[in-house]
Amino acid sequence: MLSQLLLKAVEKSRDKAAVVYENRRITYGELNSLAASFSKGLHSINVRAGDGIAVILPNCPEWIVALFAAARVKAVMLPLNPMLNAEEIAKYINDVCPKVIITDSYRASICRNIISESGRETSLIIVSGNEQGQAEPDSKLFYRFDELLVAAAEADAAADAEPYEGKMLYLFTSGSTGKFKRVCRTQKNLYYEGVNFCETLNLKPSDNIICVIPLFHSYGLGNCLLAAVSAGSSLVISDPRTEDGKSLPFAGCIGQFFETVKKENIKIFPGVPYQFDILADIPNPEPLTSHLSYCLSSGNFLSEDVYNRFLKRFGIPIRSLYGSTETGSVSMNLEPADNMTYDAQRPLCNISIKILNDNGDPASEGEISNICVKSPVIPPGVYDNLPELPGELFIKDYYRTGDIGKTDSDGRLFITGRKKTFIDTGGYKVDPEEIESAIKTHPKVKDAVVVGIKTPDGNEMIKAVIVPKEFLEKREIADYCKTRMAAFKIPKFIEFREELPRSPLGKLLKKELLDAGSGNRLQVTGDRGHPATCTLQPAIKKRLTEIAADILMVGREDIDADTSISEYGFDSVTLTDEHQRIRL
Repeated sequence: MLSQLLLKAVEKSRDKAAVVYENRRITYGELNSLAASFSKGLHSINVRAGDGIAVILPNCPEWIVALFAAARVKAVMLPLNPMLNAEEIAKYINDVCPKVIITDSYRASICRNIISESGRETSLIIVSGNEQGQAEPDSKLFYRFDELLVAAAEADAAADAEPYEGKMLYLFTSGSTGKFKRVCRTQKNLYYEGVNFCETLNLKPSDNIICVIPLFHSYGLGNCLLAAVSAGSSLVISDPRTEDGKSLPFAGCIGQFFETVKKENIKIFPGVPYQFDILADIPNPEPLTSHLSYCLSSGNFLSEDVYNRFLKRFGIPIRSLYGSTETGSVSMNLEPADNMTYDAQRPLCNISIKILNDNGDPASEGEISNICVKSPVIPPGVYDNLPELPGELFIKDYYRTGDIGKTDSDGRLFITGRKKTFIDTGGYKVDPEEIESAIKTHPKVKDAVVVGIKTPDGNEMIKAVIVPKEFLEKREIADYCKTRMAAFKIPKFIEFREELPRSPLGKLLKKELLDAGSGNRLQVTGDRGHPATCTLQPAIKKRLTEIAADILMVGREDIDADTSISEYGFDSVTLTDEHQRIRL
């Protein structure tokens, strides 16, 4: 069905740019031909229906071509975060056992090692860029992406795209119980992910979408890429990178963001709360009201403070989009802009929401209970690797999201709480149990627990509280974590205790662990009501030096307050961390 989605876009927008990326503009007609060509290339290296294709790439046209090519050969795609380290990538690769891995030169050596250690015959496809000095694998199963673009006639591009509703995409989630789960979306699920959103907002080919969300995330895939294809509009990828392939922080690319919105006539901006928080604080920003029709926020809780500051600054209300990996997009603020309520939502097209109690009975108006969803985006059985769970996940054919809420007399949904255990940090959902398990393997650690510390804008920062067996330094834990998890999962606060607080019955009292720690918390209130440093320049410099040292897990004597932070290797994750700590 994904091929049919693309073919419909070709019919109405053949010569319109489907993908805009740096200096490349790929029309819908060209995208369809590329997908057909690459599908033939995959077939030539024996990729068949049901085979897995892992894609470990930043946002780029090749990611999109790979998706639609995989749809043509009826393969199952595994999109992975390119920020993951080797151990994390190996975990997912060994779970799915893909026939092919598609990556870039920066990650080729990691993938080559994983393939070698697995003992499986896995083909490695490299997307070439402007990389210099990158080693190439020496293997009969090594291919260049461009080499597999087998010529396909335009007639073939349509004829070979058979309708198919089966398995298409693997996504991993901690789910509502914090356990490692694999969701397998079908082509039908993905088709409706795009169509539901497009129909809800009545998107047209002129409604261009800017993509600053990773495509490997269900939010970026569904509400950026699939939404654009459903509408026949342009997906404009904004993902500035350093020479070594790392994403530049959003805060450092604001000028380019405004320029892109204006140049490409952007109408839809799906973002995450910390991006809107940064934009709301920009002095003398360029106007957005003459360009943007919708600003969407998902991936984390949007605070009312950020909502109000952004609205005051730009005159555009941020519409919160509610959903999950299991359900896809479910609901959003759909009231007219001049009559919007910050937290009131309605279901998207083709989706039904009910508030049900544990017995399956409908809750009365205003009663808080389980948010339950029926949607064509929810995969059959929900979890591909846990077939025994479905009976526990549904109430009368409605999926129990694990979140709680209520409805009013007008049928609007209000989300009042979340039962899920993961931590929302910088747009990423992190399973604390995963981090705890890794830390507990350190030979000097007796016990550990990981919690999320709320920041003033509703984001969370990861804190680890550790009971050591012997003398232990924060730097040792940070270095240990760096080899076992992605940078965004590494605890930003580390605290040592003689024991963890527990109730008389032995229950861990996590609320007592939520303070960032006296050594990390600032005591003077700033002009926005947030804790801040005193106004004296030396004190500010001293405090910023302390924060930088804590983030990098080095001694404060190792930080020169007059040296640019870029020289210390700060990236988007560490810059966001610094921004949050300054506000704590």
